[in-house]
Amino acid sequence: MKKSKLGALMLCGLLCTGIWGTSVDAADKVADGLAVSFTANNEEYTKTENIETVLSVTNLSDNAVTNVTLNTLMPDGYQLVAGSENQIMIEELPAGETQELTTVLQVSVGTGNENPGEDGQEEPDSENPGGSVPDKTQDSDSVNSQKDSTKGGSDGVDTGDNTNALFWIGLLFISGVIVIIVLKKKKGKQFLSMILCFAITGSLFGGISMDAEAAESTQKKIEISEKVIVDGEEMNLSAEVLYELQEEETLPDEDGDGVADIIEDHYGSDSSKEDTDGDGLSDYIEIYVTMTDSTVKDTDGNGVADGDEDLDGDGLTNLKELEYGTDLAKADTDSDGLNGSVEVFTYGTDPSLYDTGGDTISDGDEILLGLDPLSVSSDGVTNDADRRIEQTLSTSRIDGELLEAENSLQPSVSGSVSGNMDNAVTLERAEIEALADNRAVNGYQVYINTEYPEGSGLQIHFSCARFLYYLSL
Repeated sequence: MKKSKLGALMLCGLLCTGIWGTSVDAADKVADGLAVSFTANNEEYTKTENIETVLSVTNLSDNAVTNVTLNTLMPDGYQLVAGSENQIMIEELPAGETQELTTVLQVSVGTGNENPGEDGQEEPDSENPGGSVPDKTQDSDSVNSQKDSTKGGSDGVDTGDNTNALFWIGLLFISGVIVIIVLKKKKGKQFLSMILCFAITGSLFGGISMDAEAAESTQKKIEISEKVIVDGEEMNLSAEVLYELQEEETLPDEDGDGVADIIEDHYGSDSSKEDTDGDGLSDYIEIYVTMTDSTVKDTDGNGVADGDEDLDGDGLTNLKELEYGTDLAKADTDSDGLNGSVEVFTYGTDPSLYDTGGDTISDGDEILLGLDPLSVSSDGVTNDADRRIEQTLSTSRIDGELLEAENSLQPSVSGSVSGNMDNAVTLERAEIEALADNRAVNGYQVYINTEYPEGSGLQIHFSCARFLYYLSL
């Protein structure tokens, strides 16, 4: 009987604990139905001219977007003109509406205060006499704080009121006391059963209630920039739009080209055709990759269709890039040191693979070393990765100070090693205090950084007008 009572008490405790311990889960560019534009009032400026920018965001979707922040980033050497602002925050941007932020910048004066007054204090606002001008920019700590609070991590998410948890803790305590009392009385078993029934029911409804309170939200960001010329030099103006989506929603895409119908409507393309203008490039590629007009076959009017243009200048047309699966905006997609057309038309290597032959050496390095990039073993005997080839370290891998005329002994490295030496060896100038004033030391001290093991056959040489020294490593 005692075991039965104890078991019932433990079960009641577990159920009540389940109630208050229920886990709670806290959730020109176009993205997520938002169209963002960022423009300057001129293309060229002098240093003395103010720069006026307009950051605009339009909600093209059918749903409102919450916690929207428009932020124009401050370029180095510039400050806000008095009365201007570079950030606005709105709680909700309804469907179909547009919000704009106009920012006016001027060259910074003095120590960098945006609106310096006497004694380094900010001048009072005419609409806020006696007060300071509101700070329109955020310091790094506040920005980081804002970002951290929206990442959804366990340390930065506030799931709401803790009242529910306190309530259920209290209920657990009271329930325990009641169970102990009623077990000592007649009909205690029936009363205990009633408590368990309420506990089970409360666990179900309590869990649902708490889950409903903490709706998941995700903060996202759209970054955009605009280039202008100031006194003949190019300057990049940047802005960003932060926003939250309450839930991920798949927007209708009738033609399945990866561009939502509302986005196609914005750009004027046909939502029922994957390639509206028939240039061979899908509307998705034109809108998000090549930035060409998805409704015009020849965007720049040069007589060459957009599909036959060469966006990255690697010798492969945009259509050929799609055929080979390479990046239309990157001349060397696989970063092996060879651009797309050289791989395809000269060496027959795969422009999307770093190592076509599969011997762990990049296609570009194999060409430099006189090896076959299509084979694991160029000579049919030794794996290319294990072959030792006589090489000399490129000057680009040697600290420039070591090659200056002031250095009486200039270093170089050579040896018969595997792979490309340039990927495994660097020479840097060292500062050894004990040798700094030693007249017996000629030239700059050298630090050798190598991935080759000891005894690999590397030799470091020191040359001058009259002598040549070398040291085996």
